[in-house]
Amino acid sequence: MKFALTPMIVAAALILTGTQALADDATNAGQHKQMMKDCMARQKAQDSTMSRPAMKSACKAELKAKMDSDKAAHADQPAMDDTHQNGNPPRQ
Repeated sequence: MKFALTPMIVAAALILTGTQALADDATNAGQHKQMMKDCMARQKAQDSTMSRPAMKSACKAELKAKMDSDKAAHADQPAMDDTHQNGNPPRQ
């Protein structure tokens, strides 16, 4: 009986991990969408004659620059596979 439960526990852990990864992707997509909306509103407030495609292009460039700078700022931090989410190293 002990061996029959092990695959079920492993399967449940994999499902929960996959669900968390999908939730993170959805959150990132929602954040990106909101950041684009905010940027478009700022562009329109600065120059009401600017066309929508021009605003979108400017906002894409702005968000890309922000993401690149965020990645550079976090480059000196250890990767998630080096430490657990709680900051402790994995058990040996």
